Amino acid sequence: MKKHKTPPMDERQQQINMKAVAAGAVFLMLCMFVAMICDLIRYETLGWEFWGLMGACIVIAAAKRIMGDVEAPTDIHGQPLPTGNLLADKQARRKDYALRSLMYAGICTVLSVLLLYCGTDSEDVQIIMVLLPGLPKWIATGLAAAGCFVLSFGISYGVDWLIGEKYTVKRYRAMEAALDEEE
Repeated sequence: MKKHKTPPMDERQQQINMKAVAAGAVFLMLCMFVAMICDLIRYETLGWEFWGLMGACIVIAAAKRIMGDVEAPTDIHGQPLPTGNLLADKQARRKDYALRSLMYAGICTVLSVLLLYCGTDSEDVQIIMVLLPGLPKWIATGLAAAGCFVLSFGISYGVDWLIGEKYTVKRYRAMEAALDEEE
């Protein structure tokens, strides 16, 4: 009986397989995110889905780091961001960090308001009602949502800036310098 030997995959086949695996992982993470939101609404607590999502993100980041993958930083549309030290380059990166943070803060605020209107009593609304007695609940909810937006934006921008400037851009510049030295 002859054994069929499969030929080794070429780069195109490997790339197709990697894209298929990535698509499956994204689908799984989206399902876990939806399950996490449903548990949060139903039971008002985070379950195993949250830890699964966090674990998946950590594994992806660690695998990229271990395998030495250094990519040029990209904007929200996937276009490369400038990595120079010029003021215009830094402003372009800051603009991208702000846009990403606005999107994140908007999503967090919408989810927060949805939870409030689903009947979940929020501690921040109760605190506002205690601090400002006689305030209608819908105004307290609006203030809580505004606070959520500002806080989410600030934290997200700070983290994006730190990771972008102190890690991604710095690492990319080091890789470019190493490649230039090799030539």
